[in-house]
Amino acid sequence: MSTWYLGPLGDLRPLVCPEPNVRMPVVRYGGVHQGLSGARVMDVTGHRQEFEFVFEYLDQDEYVWLEALHARLVPGAYYLLNPLKRNRLTLQASNMIVAQFSKNGVRVPTGASWGRRTLYPTAQIGMSGYSVFVWHWTDSQPRVTFDRGRPIPVLPNETVTASVYLNPSVPDETPVTLQLDWFDVNGDSLTPTVGASFNPSSGWNRYVLPNAAPPSGAVSCRFSIGLIDPDQAVYIAAPQVEAGPQATAWEMGGAALEVLPDQLETESPRFPLRNATLTLLEA
Repeated sequence: MSTWYLGPLGDLRPLVCPEPNVRMPVVRYGGVHQGLSGARVMDVTGHRQEFEFVFEYLDQDEYVWLEALHARLVPGAYYLLNPLKRNRLTLQASNMIVAQFSKNGVRVPTGASWGRRTLYPTAQIGMSGYSVFVWHWTDSQPRVTFDRGRPIPVLPNETVTASVYLNPSVPDETPVTLQLDWFDVNGDSLTPTVGASFNPSSGWNRYVLPNAAPPSGAVSCRFSIGLIDPDQAVYIAAPQVEAGPQATAWEMGGAALEVLPDQLETESPRFPLRNATLTLLEA
């Protein structure tokens, strides 16, 4: 995919090719505190991205979609597909941040014992990071779910591949399944794609649910891991959901963002054409 897409689920539309130098800063939220010694401590509560697109010489048909989104004529929520990235999970999910009551991040089974650790598939990924281990759950249908409350947009006629790294405490005795749930434009569930059950082998290995074709009417999906044995802990890291028939190299999330149209500055360099600058804020 080499095109930016913007719009609500089920009506994501390609943007006219913007001018060069698209601004897309990632803003850190939190605070910097300075002690009596002068030493600084930084608290990071999260990161959110901003986008600024500049379009020149738009005709009416090209401009009207931007205007409709900015004026909220088209109902939201709105999503942006970034062609510069592949992983459609959020940064929070790909960073294995457990957030049981948030729409972003990782949700573990009810009653589970869990912890965030620095044990990580560093050799495979090429950098260090965090994993989450899970065990001793009481949930009757235990799942580790990524971005439980935030849909992952899916374009028409594309297939989806989901992948994750697993490292079991007891190799070959921890049955696991990978699953993609599908949803229509109303948020109603469609028939899921469930991979065959497998027992993760020793050490860090990547497991893939490849080339999943969305059922008719699907506009979004959700990725989860099904667990069976609560007495066997499993370490989980580096999840990825991407378009295409097979898994590619892992990267941090952010390819699909829920956004808020903030400002739409316009001018007309020559009748009836318009120049426009569109600012989007990650929700």
